[in-house]
Amino acid sequence: VEALNPEVVVKKGQKIVLTCAVYADVPKSAITWYKGDHKVKKGISRKRLRLTIDSATLEDDSDYRCEATKDGKVNSDIFVVDVVMPAVCEHEDGTEFEEGTTYNPQDTEECTCDAQGVHHCACIDDGEECEDPTPVIWFNDNCVKTCVPEQGLCSAAADPHYKTFDGSEFASRETASTTSSDAGDQDVR
Repeated sequence: VEALNPEVVVKKGQKIVLTCAVYADVPKSAITWYKGDHKVKKGISRKRLRLTIDSATLEDDSDYRCEATKDGKVNSDIFVVDVVMPAVCEHEDGTEFEEGTTYNPQDTEECTCDAQGVHHCACIDDGEECEDPTPVIWFNDNCVKTCVPEQGLCSAAADPHYKTFDGSEFASRETASTTSSDAGDQDVR
């Protein structure tokens, strides 16, 4: 008897398939599966060489044994199954999501939880068209869409106060040095 995949690591919810090879000519009724010291009755294939658990839980984390008996002699091999919890992301509102989950905290935002437990979010367009001629579309930190229906003019001066294209006003306490290689107005589209 040989455990063909003796060490199995799966995440909670994934499928576990344990495969046993029996090299002696034994009837399938002589092949038995155990979890720890308890006989397993569910998930065994017709030929009794495979044990399948469709959705792993922490309770499935255990040692399993495939055992074959012939002429009073018993031979077996061990499988070690390690069920690990997937990473969990906690969104700003306290809601938790497992890794691989895509969720929408609001209609215009889509987030995905990665294997390190970090969520990555992006704004999604609501599909409503902005007015022509060539609008600029902006999303703020809350993924609220703003359509700027006309071209903007960007200018620089020695003043730490500035106004963005959408009319918002900001003050900067940082010092910046810029060099302009092109004289004149610049269009931002």
